[in-house]
Amino acid sequence: MSEPVTWLFDSPNTAIDESRWQHLTQLLCQLFKASACAIVQYQAGDAKILTLKQHKNLGLTLGAIEPIDNLKQRLTNTELPYEGIWHHGLIEFSLSWPGGSPFGAVLLVCDKLPPNIDSGRTLAEPMLSLLESELNVLRQMSRLEHMSLQDESTQMLNDNGFNLMAPRQLNLSRRLGSHAGLVVMENGTQYEAEESQEKLRTLAQVVFENLREADVAARIGEQIVLLAFVDSEANLDSLVTRLHKQFGRKLEDQRVMTGHKFFTPDSHLELAPMLAEARDELEKVRTRLYPKPQSSEDTTPPDA
Repeated sequence: MSEPVTWLFDSPNTAIDESRWQHLTQLLCQLFKASACAIVQYQAGDAKILTLKQHKNLGLTLGAIEPIDNLKQRLTNTELPYEGIWHHGLIEFSLSWPGGSPFGAVLLVCDKLPPNIDSGRTLAEPMLSLLESELNVLRQMSRLEHMSLQDESTQMLNDNGFNLMAPRQLNLSRRLGSHAGLVVMENGTQYEAEESQEKLRTLAQVVFENLREADVAARIGEQIVLLAFVDSEANLDSLVTRLHKQFGRKLEDQRVMTGHKFFTPDSHLELAPMLAEARDELEKVRTRLYPKPQSSEDTTPPDA
């Protein structure tokens, strides 16, 4: 799994307690008698200061981002010795994501060699472990979110859920000799982003109210997809007609476009090409309802 492309604390997350990170920063600063302590995140060669405690002005600013090498160079003093973990006045404790990939570090600026530095490092280890344990929780939550089968907005299956559940139902129906139909629906009326999501939720609700036990429905992008099991192609047509009546009655100003395709048990198509065929039907509807204007070349009569 790739590392996050955003900085920690840019958005709230229940896995990370920002106040605890700040408190641990203060404790580490006190433990090492440091002039300043900061937890920094490293990413693509840059460092961002996530937490900060400084007893004198070292030019550090909470939330500031600068190249990692520049930051470390500013915090070191080559006139000070290099002893153990105290490198020219700077102590760096690395922090890692689960699996060992680098997350960042705790940086401590100490104008003189901290007293009892070895015992201080021993006392610091549980604090560093606590920080890394929260990173582990964050990673696990991210994985669970990625693996989630439900779309939060519509409470339907998302694409992951559909790709997991639909093939199972399809294979079962084929063994039982059942026919299947795919219906792809989307709003034909254009809305602003926020209103568009609300309209999609209302569309999903109508579909959900007409869902039968064996059917599988999902939100995929800006479309609602329904895998329905029917006795005949006429039954699928009747289902789509019934849905359109519901759309007209309950969605009022929304103009819903649908494309559907019927499949027999012996078609042996996988889900992806089936969905592609249903989307092709939707595209035909879109072209009919919203034809592209002809270009001047199309309307110019041929030379005599």
